[in-house]
Amino acid sequence: MSFFWKYLVKICKLGLYFLVSALIIVVVGGILYLNNQPDLDVWHKIKFESIFTADSGVTNFEQYMALEDKLFRELDNKIVKHISPNEKQSISRFRPGSMSDPNLISPNWNRSFELKNADPKCGVLLLHGMSDSPYSLRNIGEALNKKGAYVVGLRLPGHGVAPSGLLSITWQDMAAAVDIGMQYLQSVAKGKPLYIVGYSNGGALGVNYAFDTLKEPSLPKLSGLVLISPAMGVTPFAVMAKWQAALGELMGLEKLAWSSVKPEYDPYKYSSFAVNAGAQTHALTMVLLEKRRARKADGTFKDFPPVLAFQSIVDTTVSTRDLVHELFLHLPDNDHDLVLFDINRDAEGSQLLNSPSIEYLEVLRDEQLPFSLSIITNKRSNGEEVSLFRKYPDGRISETTDISMSWPFGIHSLSHISLPFPETDPVYGRLGDPNSPSIHLGRLEMRGESGVMRISPSDMLRLRSNPFYPYLEERIIEFIQ
Repeated sequence: MSFFWKYLVKICKLGLYFLVSALIIVVVGGILYLNNQPDLDVWHKIKFESIFTADSGVTNFEQYMALEDKLFRELDNKIVKHISPNEKQSISRFRPGSMSDPNLISPNWNRSFELKNADPKCGVLLLHGMSDSPYSLRNIGEALNKKGAYVVGLRLPGHGVAPSGLLSITWQDMAAAVDIGMQYLQSVAKGKPLYIVGYSNGGALGVNYAFDTLKEPSLPKLSGLVLISPAMGVTPFAVMAKWQAALGELMGLEKLAWSSVKPEYDPYKYSSFAVNAGAQTHALTMVLLEKRRARKADGTFKDFPPVLAFQSIVDTTVSTRDLVHELFLHLPDNDHDLVLFDINRDAEGSQLLNSPSIEYLEVLRDEQLPFSLSIITNKRSNGEEVSLFRKYPDGRISETTDISMSWPFGIHSLSHISLPFPETDPVYGRLGDPNSPSIHLGRLEMRGESGVMRISPSDMLRLRSNPFYPYLEERIIEFIQ
């Protein structure tokens, strides 16, 4: 018997040895793989001294804008004026006169902006997504301003300058900036209703602010909240991002701080993505779950403002399921509305598509929901024209077939980055102005051998504008008015 136990112990030790060895091989292999990215440029490494943080001592919007002016001067002095000779021959957002120079379109929409109104009907704060800029909600802001809104497009900390701005920024820094933006908006809106329009991570920040207003009487109250592809849930791998970045810092491997390193050819969005950015969005989504539970427990959740949200049922950046299950199904009755964009089920070659897993939508078939549900989907007959199905909280269902919208040829679905942009947008629009001096990313179609382009095939194929944008804009104006 003693021989048996000694033999078993040896086997266990040997198994543990192989397990540890395999784990080491996997970790080392993973590190080598993650570190095998293109070389970092100055815009991946530079540290900005003028980035707003929650403890920077800035307490009002005027100070915030003064710090922003200083930040953009820092960008010019540390990067733009030191472009290498090779970089001067390329398309780069940092080279003056390049097709990707954000100054080709005036004003520079990477910066915070105001669309003023002497006698506003309401005030609207625009919050862009992670790695984006205020440009992403420019079209919506201009439409609302024409209808009488005083609009503030807030550039969130770490954005609009260079990708390195996202290496150390936190969601708390962004939330503090939102508080400052809302205090200012209240002062210029002259007592009129206040709204937030948030896209992606900006949507999550808007929800966070709405939760905070339920407990903080000093915060300006919201009359409504518009969410576009909001980050109510992200990929589980985002939780590993902080460990990847910490490991890179420990081992002196700078590239491990990046999930992707790409040429910066987009004038209004970072192409490279810092792992810290994903980690901060994930952390924010976890905080939102905690705050939702706390507000339900203390009874203040009943005062949550009305919500209008737009979401594609397929989205590789944020979780459509979490938007439904972690927010909308918990909302108190208060005229909430969720708009879902289906895939193009009659697209040519649709048999080549991976059918989206939509089991989480089964709950939406319940007789009653605490919100209205609108679905843009193909008409029941064959073809690319779409219908609008709408289900009301009392269980009623209606179908509108004369909305005069259809899927463009060759488009099989929307994407996370497409929803806030009309097809006529000069940069991201599929039908953008050919006379615009800026790069036309929405019409970028380049063919050749695979592996030759520095731009990834996924970036080339991803839809950048929304063929149903007029409907989205109309619903937002209707909701806010």
